[in-house]
Amino acid sequence: MPYLPDDLLLNCLARVSRLYYPTLSLVSKRFCSLLASTELYETRRLLGSTESCPYFCIKSPGISKPH
Repeated sequence: MPYLPDDLLLNCLARVSRLYYPTLSLVSKRFCSLLASTELYETRRLLGSTESCPYFCIKSPGISKPH
């Protein structure tokens, strides 16, 4: 969507669940960049659409330190 301004595209992406970000990042380099931007998180925060996301550190038995 090269004809949409970044602020409008960010507003649209901010309304999509983070679950779909990996797939959307494959659409184009521009989408990938916007999905990784701090502006997207800020837009989501302003819209009240932030999501809690747990992160886990998993240690494999054959690896001495987590990566």
